[in-house]
Amino acid sequence: YKLYEGILQERIQSDEDIARTFFPDTKHSDAYTTRLKRKLRDRLVNTLFLIDLNTPHYNDLQRAHASCYKNLSAMHTLSVRYKHKAATELAEKTLRQSLYYGFTEINLSIARYLSIFYSTGRKDQKKTQYYLKMAKEQSFILNQEIKAENAFIELGLINAYNMSATKQISEKASKYVEELWPLIHKIKTPKFNMYVFYLLITFYEKSADYR
Repeated sequence: YKLYEGILQERIQSDEDIARTFFPDTKHSDAYTTRLKRKLRDRLVNTLFLIDLNTPHYNDLQRAHASCYKNLSAMHTLSVRYKHKAATELAEKTLRQSLYYGFTEINLSIARYLSIFYSTGRKDQKKTQYYLKMAKEQSFILNQEIKAENAFIELGLINAYNMSATKQISEKASKYVEELWPLIHKIKTPKFNMYVFYLLITFYEKSADYR
């Protein structure tokens, strides 16, 4: 706590400050400093799950994103402890929110878990088929998101290391847009739309078609 307060108040800004403040009379101050920093980091990571998201600092999307990932972690924790009823209830509740906001990776993870649960734990054929179908759909969407993301990264790398490669970037952007744009009305997730529109903008920009 003292280390946290010291960093927050800018009294502690380096490893030397930590050693001088907490371990001034030991020859092992470097090792103790490293250990203390690691303990603070671990505690801060654990505290992330206790942060109140109902503040003006967060918008609805950020709140939903943090809430869904927190619930997903709790779902898996309950599952490995064989608390499947509680895990399933949490999974289905989280999935409704996650589908609404288009969090594909969460959707896929939950759909896979529920399809396994209902096929083995409850032997519910209807729900098993429902979640199996959802898992296939979300898997397809995730693959397309990854394609669009990889295209975004590739164009960014070319631009970063060869800013004069306008024609090369334009041609690649055109190729990716041609491949991914037909899916824009089928895949509504924010991530897919963001990357595809970026590729489209890049194509027009590098083609000097500003209109």
